Amino acid sequence: MDLHTLNKSLAITDKEICLYEPNAFASHLMLDSEEVYQMTKHKMDAAQISVAKRIHINLVLVKLLELHHLGTICGTGTMPSTMHL
Repeated sequence: MDLHTLNKSLAITDKEICLYEPNAFASHLMLDSEEVYQMTKHKMDAAQISVAKRIHINLVLVKLLELHHLGTICGTGTMPSTMHL
């Protein structure tokens, strides 16, 4: 899924923005950073990861966004050895 398609499919409301931090916390507890990173390296998208992990796609998207903000998913092909997400 490219960024343009993602932007079209997401309609973020004020309520959802207020829920971002709790969702980030929930995704941290429910999804292992290294495992999600490895899934992205195997070319899995957010929908495929959500099905594989049996978790809501929004939590996967939040996790991927958090990994991106940390610089983990940026095309470098490596993941920092210390993940505090």
